Amino acid sequence: MLDTANTTDQLEQHRQEFPGINNKLYFNFGGQGPLPRAALEAIIDTHKYLQHHGPFSTKVNAWLQQKTEFLRQNIAAELGVIPETIALTENVTVSCNIALWGINWQAGDEILLTDCEHPGVIATVQEIARRFGVKISTCPIQQTLNEGDPVSVIAQALQTNTRVLVLSHVLWNTGQVLPLAEIVQLCHENSVYVLVDGAQSVGCLPLNLSELQADFYAFTGHKWWCGPAGVGGLYIRPQFLRNYSRLLSDGAVSILRLTANRVTRKPMVDALK
Repeated sequence: MLDTANTTDQLEQHRQEFPGINNKLYFNFGGQGPLPRAALEAIIDTHKYLQHHGPFSTKVNAWLQQKTEFLRQNIAAELGVIPETIALTENVTVSCNIALWGINWQAGDEILLTDCEHPGVIATVQEIARRFGVKISTCPIQQTLNEGDPVSVIAQALQTNTRVLVLSHVLWNTGQVLPLAEIVQLCHENSVYVLVDGAQSVGCLPLNLSELQADFYAFTGHKWWCGPAGVGGLYIRPQFLRNYSRLLSDGAVSILRLTANRVTRKPMVDALK
């Protein structure tokens, strides 16, 4: 039998950890989740530490690398993957850009979208199409909200030149949860890569990306995970990393190198040798 009183007490205790919802009911986690008190305090403590020891000092750089790796390991554990497959980014749009621009596009390739994708990824796809002569097609997923089979709709839309399917796990405009495992299996049987926009799924649904087998899974921390804005990530399937190699500069300090085994951060001077 459900202990209603105990459940209510626990809920109230959790609510006290979120200053932004002490006096209101909050329903916009799909836009941005409120920060818990612990996250706010961690952000403040981090800035104090940086300024106390010098934001560009050797001690701070080592400390930041340790904290970053700790974050990456925890994200990987939450998503059911190894840390070497996770790259930290700013948000889903940046993650989708990294994934899409790293593909060796050929004129005549096709990118298949659903009709429920976010404008951020649509803009990226349009620019890739303009630069490389890639075709864009859209399949009508929204009509399957109350009836119909999303897998069948996608199967009918796949062509011999379809290179990548870009879709959301949870649709941002309707909330529909797509049967991702079945869709990924269908695409891989047709030699099509799958890039997943996980903005509305990570933190909302239990996930094991190793089992789902999507080639790319982009996510953010500021929605259902209730983290700060500017923290997101990209999962790249290990099998895909063998054919994916790019350098991403984040300024004069370091370069991220995507290799066949892991995502690593190297000093700029060493990375350019």
